[in-house]
Amino acid sequence: MMDGTRTSDSALHVSRCWPRMKSLLVIGLFLDLVGVVILGMGEVMKGAASLRSLRESYKDSFDYDVQQRMRSARLLLLLGAKLGAAQSGARREPPAYRAFPLTVYGFVLLVVGFLLQWLAALWGVIRTPQ
Repeated sequence: MMDGTRTSDSALHVSRCWPRMKSLLVIGLFLDLVGVVILGMGEVMKGAASLRSLRESYKDSFDYDVQQRMRSARLLLLLGAKLGAAQSGARREPPAYRAFPLTVYGFVLLVVGFLLQWLAALWGVIRTPQ
């Protein structure tokens, strides 16, 4: 009877802690997702700035190369060249400086999300009945 009481007390304790572990896990996964999206936006911005620079520097060869691509890739290349960071005379900001803060924010969110998931898993291992 004593063993049955211990098991039910442990199960009760785990059932109370489960929502905390679950919420930590969900928050960690959400932060990871947001971090990946932010990192992706930074990379897209870098690529779009490079496309715009190529289009402005080598207009004829850029247009010829775009025409040789598949239709779907052609649309993406033209859209990226239009939306890329515009040059402003001699005071042009390199694309890496624009994307760097996004990279840092995305990386920090990924690390925090990973740590929250790790904490939830560790809490689950410590609090599980033996």
